[in-house]
Amino acid sequence: LGDACDPDDDNDGYSDVDEVAAGSDPTNPASTPERCDQLDNDLDGLIDDGFPSEISAFRQPINDPASPLSVFKQGSTVPVKFRLYHCDGSLYSDAEAQAVADAGRAGLYVAAGAVDPSLVTTEATTSTQPDQGNRFRYVPADDQFIYNWGTKSYNGGGKQYTLVAMVTDPGGNLVMHGVNVGLR
Repeated sequence: LGDACDPDDDNDGYSDVDEVAAGSDPTNPASTPERCDQLDNDLDGLIDDGFPSEISAFRQPINDPASPLSVFKQGSTVPVKFRLYHCDGSLYSDAEAQAVADAGRAGLYVAAGAVDPSLVTTEATTSTQPDQGNRFRYVPADDQFIYNWGTKSYNGGGKQYTLVAMVTDPGGNLVMHGVNVGLR
């Protein structure tokens, strides 16, 4: 068949229409639609673009899901921790996770929420030095990202806050995970 009548010009098993819709090159057999396999299938320089990574639930001392709500003493330092997984469920390797952290692509964002004077401190107080800025660092020994959130400048007295981890993964996907905590 001539190219005008051939539905798969590069004979890679994907129709030209499907390749154009997926952003791959219908004339290059090495360029195929992206899929979740930790490879750059469409040769655009991004791995698994369109297939976002996943942030685990926050790890202790934060209850996630927030049942019961973790309530910390205002002025303490709260270690915010999570693991990062590929779209296929496999844990990021130390090198991959370190590259995300080194590039500053993992940050913590804090949003003030409702006032609740009935909140009672439920979590242990830590005196760890809080981190500056909002970037998580990666700890290979624990296979986790961590940010020590200093609560000194936040209002206590029974106020809820939403902590949101945001990661831009190697595929350019923005991944977020959030949970509510309280300060007393």
